[in-house]
Amino acid sequence: MASFAHFVAFHEDRQTVYHLHAAGVKDILDPTLRSGPEVQVYLPVLKAGFIRLFAQVQIDGKVIAAPFGIAVQP
Repeated sequence: MASFAHFVAFHEDRQTVYHLHAAGVKDILDPTLRSGPEVQVYLPVLKAGFIRLFAQVQIDGKVIAAPFGIAVQP
């Protein structure tokens, strides 16, 4: 994955997509490096509406994806 965390988000308008990585971290090239239990992510100014996010992390070599959603107020 080359990152401690990876996020992709889709706006309810079906036109807007966000692609996010862990904040302040360059590509992770050493597979023995670890992060957590917290990972900070920079969120750009999000467009108002419902956004479905998918978080992707790697634990013990296995990629895990978790969906969740947020409502962004105007």
